Amino acid sequence: MIYLFGMTALTGYITDYYTSLTALVIAELFIATLGSFATLTWIGMVTHDAKFFNVYQETIDMEISDCEVMQKALKRLYDFETKQLA
Repeated sequence: MIYLFGMTALTGYITDYYTSLTALVIAELFIATLGSFATLTWIGMVTHDAKFFNVYQETIDMEISDCEVMQKALKRLYDFETKQLA
């Protein structure tokens, strides 16, 4: 996805103003570095959130199990899955 964004940015914004190979390579390296940093940041946030939810998962499960609408939805999902497996 980073490469597709890089190609789009190069053709849509960079090549209109710069045509030298050096400028294009620098722009592409900048875009790739920025995209990699954004991906690593996203992975870090997801990992942090997963740790947070693992700590409170039992409390969240108890709250969900008390909700009548959620109980009906889970029952329908269970019935659907058992029907699919049979």
